[in-house]
Amino acid sequence: MLFCVCCAARLGIPTVSSYYIRVFLLPAFRTYRSAFNHTHNPRAVHCLHPTLYPALHADIINVNVESTSSDPDGVVMDETGIAWPSDTDKFIQVDGFKSYKWPEGVQAVTCTAAGLPDDCRTYTEDGQSWSFYYPSEEKHQYLYEAYPSQISPIKGVTDEHFMVWMRTAALPNFRKLYGIIDQNFRKNDELIFDINANFEVDSFSGSKSIVIAQVGEFGGKNAYLGIAYIVVGCISLMFALLFVTKQIISPRSVADPSLLNWS
Repeated sequence: MLFCVCCAARLGIPTVSSYYIRVFLLPAFRTYRSAFNHTHNPRAVHCLHPTLYPALHADIINVNVESTSSDPDGVVMDETGIAWPSDTDKFIQVDGFKSYKWPEGVQAVTCTAAGLPDDCRTYTEDGQSWSFYYPSEEKHQYLYEAYPSQISPIKGVTDEHFMVWMRTAALPNFRKLYGIIDQNFRKNDELIFDINANFEVDSFSGSKSIVIAQVGEFGGKNAYLGIAYIVVGCISLMFALLFVTKQIISPRSVADPSLLNWS
């Protein structure tokens, strides 16, 4: 049986015209005051102000493996595969990005030798060094600069929690998929979640919670979409009956020249 663990949030959004305050339970960079002004390049961040772009404080959620459940091996929450393909496409590297992987044992490589512009930068991860170049860095602040401990300038955004959270919610009350538990449970089984809550929401009258939903062939339980379809269908049926009634009571003659308006 498939269960989805979602993070639900209710936002108390103050009257501010220059930015939005978004809160969500995400790993490693879950809270974020957004000052994004997206142009043709959704991967670049523009016009950031330090007071609107604080350090990341994460609420981290883990399933306690000692949860009382039907599975003797404990409960495992899969946090991969939660992003949509459109989310992944949104965070591809920008046009004009170039990188050069240093050969093993080389201590330094100039930008010219790497075939990059003179203002290229270097980056080292797990003992491997790279030279890289992002276009127009004097005009844009890229995500790897805003989140240096979470986002690699070479790989870009790879954390699916970040991708899911950055997908704009249509309403102030929303859910975001955090993980999937694909295990069988019986009645009275108990799940224990360890939550490292690092971000407070009282200052702007917000709230956050965990939602566990069973998922079937047609997705999770969401009555809103079904109700919306029924309401739209009823309205369409009402107008259809009105037009049929009008046509029966007072039909319009076919090809009646008196109905033509000649100028």
